[in-house]
Amino acid sequence: MTALDLAGNGKAPSRADALAQWSRALSVLLFLSSIAALIFQLGWQGALVRRFGDDAELMTILVLALGLGVGGLIGGLLSRRSPLLLLAAFGAIHGACGYVWPTVNDSADGWALGWALSLAPVLASALLTGAMLPAVLGPLIRRTGNPGSAFGDGLFAVMLGAAVACLVSVSLLRPLFGDWAAPSIAMALDAIVIVGALATHWRIRRSALFIDTTLPQRTPLLALAPVLLLATAAGALAMSYVLFFARAVSYATAPSQPAFVATLAAFLLGLAAGAHRAGRHCALFSVEELMRRAARSAMAANLIGLMALPLIDQLAWLDRAVIVAAMLLCVLIARACGALLPYLAELAITTDAPAGWRSALLCGAYVAGAAAGAWMTGQVLIEQFGFVAIGTGLVIAGVFYTLLLVALLDLPRWQKVVRGVTAAAVALLALALLPSWSPNVVEKIQAKAAADASPTIGIERDRGRS
Repeated sequence: MTALDLAGNGKAPSRADALAQWSRALSVLLFLSSIAALIFQLGWQGALVRRFGDDAELMTILVLALGLGVGGLIGGLLSRRSPLLLLAAFGAIHGACGYVWPTVNDSADGWALGWALSLAPVLASALLTGAMLPAVLGPLIRRTGNPGSAFGDGLFAVMLGAAVACLVSVSLLRPLFGDWAAPSIAMALDAIVIVGALATHWRIRRSALFIDTTLPQRTPLLALAPVLLLATAAGALAMSYVLFFARAVSYATAPSQPAFVATLAAFLLGLAAGAHRAGRHCALFSVEELMRRAARSAMAANLIGLMALPLIDQLAWLDRAVIVAAMLLCVLIARACGALLPYLAELAITTDAPAGWRSALLCGAYVAGAAAGAWMTGQVLIEQFGFVAIGTGLVIAGVFYTLLLVALLDLPRWQKVVRGVTAAAVALLALALLPSWSPNVVEKIQAKAAADASPTIGIERDRGRS
């Protein structure tokens, strides 16, 4: 677990090799911490369902967003500390939460106390989870000199861990053991993180290889304020697509929490793949190429969104196997969305002392956008519009995002014109063709009535509007 063993010939590794091993160790610890956090949060879902009923999933997303956002700011403030010691401390606190909260009676009388006891475990876990990534990103950026690559590796570890936790919870833990096993599994993983982090820190505590060095500074290509706006919009678009595909899956399976968690897992896998790919690009390509690839990723999400409704409509004859098609589309569009944050980090974050704080702001903006997207799509759009209208609206929103991104990037004028015209063409196609191509998509993929199922966010509401 220390990942910092000496080379086979007995000589100490070079700085580059040692940094690579140290980075991998941090990624493994982030991966395990993310699994522990989400297993605990999903295990507490039963208490939220008892307290909030049909709104439990939405309440979970909003509380997670609040915790992740505030925790990210705390992690940014602590990012000058040793990331290994911070991960060990976060793991210890999270394990303590996993030990204490299952003994608390969440059905206490009084709405204020009941709400507090139901939401506090999820909020505490989210705070610690949100603090992990910026606390690691700050030292990683300062020591490697590559913000985009650091973001890619960190997001890959966190998103992959969250996806694994979703799949394990929905397929193994809850069916076989129920919610009671979640705290025990989470505490075991937290213990592994604590031991691994402390062991790695002990091995490198006297190594001069890991002292922050003064790296050549470059002027950011994008100001932080517009990048935070782009990150917020990217988070809103990503979470809206999660709910869109969750609704599609619910029509084939009947609304249920396992269906929503499985859709979330597919989206997280796509985000992890996109972040990892973009991180590798940030280490290999020039900033000019990275700007082109950022615009290309945004356009790819629009094109996949444009194809989603017609493909689901045409494959509806597969009955419940259409779920595979919807999940694959979910992974592909998430892969395109997941690449945006590492690219934005590479263009806006420098490698000086405030790198951790800027990383926290970028992560916080993304989380805030995700919360806004969950609220808008789950509580407003699904109430007022049908499935086809929401799918069309998401493509249009993605086009506006692409136009904003292209306008801010320092691309040649002819490239901006070509990409802007292409985005406008996609918007016109969505408006003109999607309503006529997929008018009865809900009726085609709906497998059975779900009146007695546990709904996800607004999925059971008025399907006739589609």
